[in-house]
Amino acid sequence: MVGFDNDDLGIFDEQMKFLKDANVCSTNINTLKAYPGTPLWVRLQRDNRVIDTTHIYSDAPRVVSNIIPKGMTRVEMLENYRKLLENVKSWDSFRPRLRAFLSGITYKAKVAKPSLKRRLILLAMFIKGMFTKNDALPPEVQREIRGAVRDTFKLAPDKVAQTITFLIAQQVSDHGLLPYFSSIIQRQIDECNNGMLVADCDPSAGMIPPQFHKSIGKAMPLLYDRLSREIGYAPGVPEAMVGVLKDFLIRWGGNFEDFEPHHFTYLNELCDRHVERWNEKAVATPKGAAVDPLTAERARSIPFMRGLLVAVEQELRGTTPAPVAATA
Repeated sequence: MVGFDNDDLGIFDEQMKFLKDANVCSTNINTLKAYPGTPLWVRLQRDNRVIDTTHIYSDAPRVVSNIIPKGMTRVEMLENYRKLLENVKSWDSFRPRLRAFLSGITYKAKVAKPSLKRRLILLAMFIKGMFTKNDALPPEVQREIRGAVRDTFKLAPDKVAQTITFLIAQQVSDHGLLPYFSSIIQRQIDECNNGMLVADCDPSAGMIPPQFHKSIGKAMPLLYDRLSREIGYAPGVPEAMVGVLKDFLIRWGGNFEDFEPHHFTYLNELCDRHVERWNEKAVATPKGAAVDPLTAERARSIPFMRGLLVAVEQELRGTTPAPVAATA
């Protein structure tokens, strides 16, 4: 995947080098996408870096990106992404990677190698399928396929069926889709160059819905019971509550009206994650330090819940939240 904030123009050569060095034959290279209801989407909404691609997304989701990258321009990302696809999916690139992959197989199957008769049957089935069902394949592609099959019979004859079924068939499909994918990428480039980008702004991103302020008390018994009982480091419970509620609002804040049964299921899942994160830290309370753990009564108090939501909103907006006092 390309388009992360720490990616610059060198990422495309790095990915190509990795695929060659690792002898990766089957690939699925995508551009970064920010899906609504994810932390990435909220963060890029804050930066005004999400664009509307609904008019083109369904045409080829794999090669459509709805983000403005940070380490390069959007045009640079799309142009270099297309070059990377064309390079990776070319037969000149695939055949050497396939040969290196087959040559590197050290595991010897504890089964008899396919007999000559079995090999001939597989080859006959393959040839029949290539020339009858896939008679639209250009002659040069058919030549490359035959060469890849010969390489497999020579280097890993017991892997012929798997190589044809998975690796070669996938390469034929991906190579055949290249012109179409390239046209979709070019449409996105043209939109950039012609100033036709439309920002996909959602005012609700990073905001706490008014209904949530009114309903937060319904979730506090669950949060307090789970987090105070299962997190070993008592002072971390309020901070864990902030994390749980932030993740909940990223997922459900856009259409939240009131807590429903599936919301509590999701809150339990989030509690599982944050309990594990805190307990993995193995934070110990310093000896002699005064510990004033959050009590159930305080957790249900209006001042505490108000301070909790202030910290959650600061997290959603990407600002440093003020600590939530357990004694609020």
